[in-house]
Amino acid sequence: MFKRPTKFVSLILSLLVLFTMVLPTYAQSSDYSGSWASAQISKWLATGVFTGNPDGSFKPANAITRAEFAAVISRLFNYTDTTDTVYSDVAKTAWYADKIDKVTAAGVMQGNDGKFMPNDSISRQEAVLVIYRAFDLKVKNADAINKFVDAGEIAAWSKDAFNAAVENSYITGQPGNIAAPKANITRAECAKLIDNVAGELKNKAGTYTGNIAKNLVVNAKDVILKDMVINGDLFLAQGIGDGNVTLDNVVVKGRTVVRGGGENSIILNNTSLEGTLIIIKKDGKIRIVAQGSTEVSNVELMSGAKLEEDGATGEGFSDVEIIKIEAGQTITLDGDFAEVSIETPGVDVNVISGTVENLVVADTAAGSTVQIAAGATVTTLTADAAVEVSGEGGITTA
Repeated sequence: MFKRPTKFVSLILSLLVLFTMVLPTYAQSSDYSGSWASAQISKWLATGVFTGNPDGSFKPANAITRAEFAAVISRLFNYTDTTDTVYSDVAKTAWYADKIDKVTAAGVMQGNDGKFMPNDSISRQEAVLVIYRAFDLKVKNADAINKFVDAGEIAAWSKDAFNAAVENSYITGQPGNIAAPKANITRAECAKLIDNVAGELKNKAGTYTGNIAKNLVVNAKDVILKDMVINGDLFLAQGIGDGNVTLDNVVVKGRTVVRGGGENSIILNNTSLEGTLIIIKKDGKIRIVAQGSTEVSNVELMSGAKLEEDGATGEGFSDVEIIKIEAGQTITLDGDFAEVSIETPGVDVNVISGTVENLVVADTAAGSTVQIAAGATVTTLTADAAVEVSGEGGITTA
């Protein structure tokens, strides 16, 4: 008479046990809900840049390790380049081996004495240095860190990075104007730092619209940015590979830093780059095309590139500084340029069409060559170093 109720009770007890076994995992997956950085953690977990722990937790107050930080940066930019560097403490089978290899190849993180120390915590000043390198930051105010009461504790090798991060409001310090440079950065602080510097991320092919309040990172090919104002910097990351990205009716208030894109190109249509366009493509094979009413006031070339105006009705490219070029790479100019200055030695510049109003060869640019194709013109050539000029084009004044 009592057997059936006993089975029923057993079933209920089994379900209760199963339910209580599930509860801890659910709780752990939201262990950051009470964190001061919960919004940033949730946002970057959704992008896949951050990941939780195997048990489903995030542990926001825990220090982040060098391996974890390397993984975050690698995923953010979708690094693809690899290196032959071998660290004695990084096993090839470790989950972080690929990420460490890629951040090393990108030049943003490195080891010491043949070791990477993957499981060591990373300090705040070390993390800021990585950000400085990864986002190509520059220092304008060398005294920005003096707002901190412990500024004297910031290592000399991290001062430029700290100054750049402070003046851009990427870091504000701890209460009481404390930089705490030697303290370990926590996982919550890391999420907040990435949010401050990266702003937003587009990591899948598609068309995106809507204004961006701060910075924007694009790390995938076949992305179209349309009818958009980017109030900070735009980073076209290595993850684009040799693929294409189009900016259609876009205004970028800050810098545009290009590390990805191929010979078929980054297209700027009816677009205004109000800050400097910085090109740092590792293999030097990249084509930037200005169409329609596009205006690019300043270009800094840190690698080879082709700058082309294709039916441009606006000013197109204006001033171009050739700052650093790897051996064997070439600068190709196709359009009308106000001034092109060669600042580094051994540069090969091909003017294949259009006009360069002022071509300046600095005294640091010895051994450079300039080829001017038939139909192209250099209005004024000023050479403060020996330069070889060839081709069937014209030079009005030298």
